[in-house]
Amino acid sequence: MTLNPLYNIMVGGIKLKVSELDFERAQRILNEIEQTPLRDESNRILVCPACGSGNYYQGYKSMKGIGGILSAILAFMLTVIPLYFKSVYKCKDCGNEFQMNKP
Repeated sequence: MTLNPLYNIMVGGIKLKVSELDFERAQRILNEIEQTPLRDESNRILVCPACGSGNYYQGYKSMKGIGGILSAILAFMLTVIPLYFKSVYKCKDCGNEFQMNKP
């Protein structure tokens, strides 16, 4: 679980410290959060439109499309980090990238 993948790389992630007495309870809470499905504005569970799976990455940085290709080429030529990307959901099961549809 991560809040911001770029910060995660820079600072080494989020470290949660709990006492041994609270470890099992903290583990249950983290597991419950991880397993709770995301919902859209209409309170429907968000699933992959291609395969129907609820197993996906949230906030995946995608460079697919012409903008991503041009950004990658420019970044390679100038030896800089690519500036263009879009945040999408990426299915862990089928690899499909999708955005949440607005009702």
